[in-house]
Amino acid sequence: RELMRTRHAAAIAESTALVQAIMDSSLDAIIVIDRSGRIIEFNPTAETLLGRSRADSLGLEFAHLILETEERSLFRRILTEHQNPSAPISRGRLQGMARRIHGERFPVDLSLRPLQLPQRRLFAVYLRDITERVRQSREIGSLAALASESPIPVLRVNALGVVLYANTPSAFTRSTGIGLSLA
Repeated sequence: RELMRTRHAAAIAESTALVQAIMDSSLDAIIVIDRSGRIIEFNPTAETLLGRSRADSLGLEFAHLILETEERSLFRRILTEHQNPSAPISRGRLQGMARRIHGERFPVDLSLRPLQLPQRRLFAVYLRDITERVRQSREIGSLAALASESPIPVLRVNALGVVLYANTPSAFTRSTGIGLSLA
């Protein structure tokens, strides 16, 4: 009996250590909240991303503390939808703006996932800073606008010479045969 108790205690300790290692090494901010949206766990990535300590964040309302006004109501609606364990789970995702401790706003991808424990239901909020993705998207958009607005013919062709893109001045060049050479 003592051997079984010792093995059981070791298994619980190993499982707890594994969960803590996953939380500590996650590339995403992981914030665990209760049914009312209050923070009960805050991983090191969340501390770094948001500039807030775990100790100062515990017990505070997630949406009010971290999300911008526009995203709060949507987040609260998603949280409400996930309250009933038998209700179908929606995607629980949103993209919006979050706020660091000193007020700096930045874009995030947020996912909410229910955690059903034997005695209560909690929720894991996964936050990913998408600042770089948004910047790259804007850059690509501005490059695309540059080609479409150019008065000079711009063509994009594949390896076989098939035209994949041609801006408006390229159509004039093709119809007149002036200045068009793919050789």
